[in-house]
Amino acid sequence: MSECNIDFKNSMAIRNKDRQTSLRQQNGSTVLAAVLIFCLVFFPCAARAAKKQATEYELKMAFLFNFLKYVEWEKEKGAEQTEPDAEKPDAEKEPEPIRIGVVGKDPFEKAWEIVQDKKVNDRKIRYQIFDLAAGEEEQQKQMREEIRSCQVIFVPKSEGKNLDRILELVKDRPVLTVGETGDFLQKGGILNFVLEENKIRFEINLDTAKAARIQFKTSVLKLAKTIVQKKKQSGK
Repeated sequence: MSECNIDFKNSMAIRNKDRQTSLRQQNGSTVLAAVLIFCLVFFPCAARAAKKQATEYELKMAFLFNFLKYVEWEKEKGAEQTEPDAEKPDAEKEPEPIRIGVVGKDPFEKAWEIVQDKKVNDRKIRYQIFDLAAGEEEQQKQMREEIRSCQVIFVPKSEGKNLDRILELVKDRPVLTVGETGDFLQKGGILNFVLEENKIRFEINLDTAKAARIQFKTSVLKLAKTIVQKKKQSGK
């Protein structure tokens, strides 16, 4: 059965078509756009998707997947390719996977299957869970290094007490940090999910993104509820 596809950029354009609508209408459009993106991208057909009510973390995972298409990381030498297979020296180099890491207890559960077997710019997506409280010191050290090599790190609300420690770990790395707590941006996070009247929206700290050498395309910024930049906030 073939997949139904939707262009995320076009869906954003539809979402922002009428700039003169009321705030309530804008909020409704945000939710509708998110649900449409989720249903049309991740389910085999629209009819089947309409029968399934997406959970909060299925929608958040759908957002994360689409963010990968509209976020640019600073390129590092050799970061996008791996060495050819030793047994196949003439084989083409395979692009490094895009790594999404969750620190602490995983709130997504099976929602991560949304991105399973999918690619962005020919790069596979690898989903990993990191428990910094588990294992011996050497294992924890290796885990911290793996976290620093991720492209995206999600910090669930259950890790609020460890937020400073986690953000400190990646502050000098081009890692898109994503959270879901009220103080996430203020503590140095880049993108934060906000739940308003059962509607999922997001806010972005462009100053922190710039420091992490990460750029958001305009089409994503237009959907943000709040943009923090140079101590000024612009909300919609």
